This record gives sequence, C-alpha cells and structure tokens, in this order.
Amino acid sequence: MSWWQPQIGLDIGRTWVKAAMRDRAGRIARLAAFPRLSESSQLDELEGAFIAEALERQGFGACPVVVGAGADEVSVAEIEAPQVGHEQALERIIRAEIERVSHCAPDASTAQWWRVPAPARGAKSDTFLTVAAQTESISRLISPLVAAGLDVAAVDLRAAAHTRACASDADADELVMVVDIGWHTTEIATQLNGQLCFVRPLHGVGLHSVNAALPVVSAGSRLVFDALSTQPQLAEQHAWAGAWESLRSACRALARTIIDELDLTLAFLARRFPAARSGRVFIAGGGACLEPLAEALQADDRVPLLRASPGSLLAHHPRVGDRMDAPVLLGACGLALWQEETT
Repeated sequence: MSWWQPQIGLDIGRTWVKAAMRDRAGRIARLAAFPRLSESSQLDELEGAFIAEALERQGFGACPVVVGAGADEVSVAEIEAPQVGHEQALERIIRAEIERVSHCAPDASTAQWWRVPAPARGAKSDTFLTVAAQTESISRLISPLVAAGLDVAAVDLRAAAHTRACASDADADELVMVVDIGWHTTEIATQLNGQLCFVRPLHGVGLHSVNAALPVVSAGSRLVFDALSTQPQLAEQHAWAGAWESLRSACRALARTIIDELDLTLAFLARRFPAARSGRVFIAGGGACLEPLAEALQADDRVPLLRASPGSLLAHHPRVGDRMDAPVLLGACGLALWQEETT
C-alpha cells in the first residue's frame, strides 16, 4: 500500500468554509462545513484564527493545508508556444505570453503551466494551460491563515480540485467536466488524460439570480432563499406557495442558461480535442445542493448531468449523511487530494 501525507483541503467561499482531510491511505477521512464570520471575499486575521480554531474543534489534525482559489483570484489562459528543445528558452516564451494575456508582471506574480493535447496532429506548436496570479492577491488569501498557525503548503485552483475529485476513475481519453454553480459565477472545468485542460468561468451566472426573484424581507436579503433551499417542506405550506413557485421558476431560467452554455462548451471541446471520448458531466457547488435547480438541470436531455458527491471518496467520516455528502464539499475533497507533481 502506498502512503500519503495527511493533508487538509480548505475551500473558503463567501458565506461558508468547507474543509476535508486526507488520510495516509489517500482517502477523505474527515469533512466539515461552517459559516464565515462575515460574507466577504477577503479574510482578515480574526477570521483566519476562527477558521484554525474551528478546524481544531472538529478534529482536523496539524498537517499541511491546500487552499482553493477561484476565477476571481487568478488568470487562466490557453497559450501556444513553438516547439523548442531548450527548456529555458521555452520558459521565457511562456512567461512572456503569460504576462501579455494576464497583465501580471513577472516580478509581482506567480505562474504555472502545463501541456494540454494539441488541437490537431502534426501541429508545429505546443499548447499550454497557464495559471497566473498577483503575488499580493495570493498573500491576502493565505496570510491570515498562516498568522493563525496553519501550514499552507499550496494554493490550487478550485476548478482543478473539482475535476480531480470527479475523475479518479476516468479513462485516459475520457473528458470529465464539472460545473461548479456558485453565487455570482458558474465555473466549467474539464480534465483529460489526468490533467486540467479547460476552464471557462460564466461571470454573472449563479444563484444570485434565483435570490433576486424572491421576496425581500427586512431581516435579510437572503433569508427567503436560505429558508427555501434548506427546508423544502415549506413548499407544502400555503404561506410559502408564492415564494416557492418564484424559486422554481428562477431555477428553471438559470438551468436553461447553464445548459445553453454547456451545449456550446461541449461543441467547442469536441472540435478542440477530437481524439477525446465524451465522458461524464457533473454539477457541483451550492447550485447542485438546491433541489429545484438540480432537477431542472437534469430534466434537460441535451446534456446528461450527474450530481457530484464526495461519498465515494470518504473513508470513515463519523457523520456521513445528506449534509456531509453534499456536492458543495467536493472542492475541499479535491484540494485535500492535491499532489505537487499532478498540478
């Protein structure tokens, strides 16, 4: 049996923190989810300490942490570079292209890249997927966690984490796609040959549009959304009937938008990777936990969708159930499974 180093995956959203811990057998042994102190895109040292304390209370041991970054924190781009035999020359070419497309200055940013399959056989250039981020942006993300005593080993793309968690049993030529439905952005990520090969964020497509269709009460702009999304039995109560129908209608509209974009994306990927075999398409994130939206997405037969779940990755979590097996925890699982040589 191969032994892995225990590792924590930490997926910090605007409203919730999701965490997963990998054991020495490479399986997910512990899961947790807890609300943020405040809805914000930025952490401060107070919240960094709160997260560290919450992890300790929920039984997460002292081990390296991999933190997730989304489309808002990084620049992801596909670039082409000539086939050159000298690695240093290739690196200079790629870094220059990354600077051009991401507007990230080399002395103030960090970047990573890897080859993806070329669009056609006999191509005279290589194709790379590149990820770049401002050093200051990454520092803002991890500094409060480091100050709280967490050992941050890496920052990884949430998109890569989602595909990693869903493609563990995929064949080499099989495309595996994950649609992460968040509050303001839906992110489409695809893996091929064990490597992230395509990322497409749909900015402005997310659960906020469902919330906007619901009645607003003085106690909070998301109160009705949170109530309906966590207590589906309210649909049976007459007082909630109008709000529930508004929720279902908004979910159907959002589902149509997502499926339309998925249809276009799959058509593009079929041309982009002609040798690949069509694989599975998963939905994940908060949107996959919203039952009326998941039903509307799966009812459209243009793109067969599966709901992602951490269940198959779990080893012995003591509280596995509907909540702890939710698709919103998938990103944390993928981050916990990160290995330096695979991303």
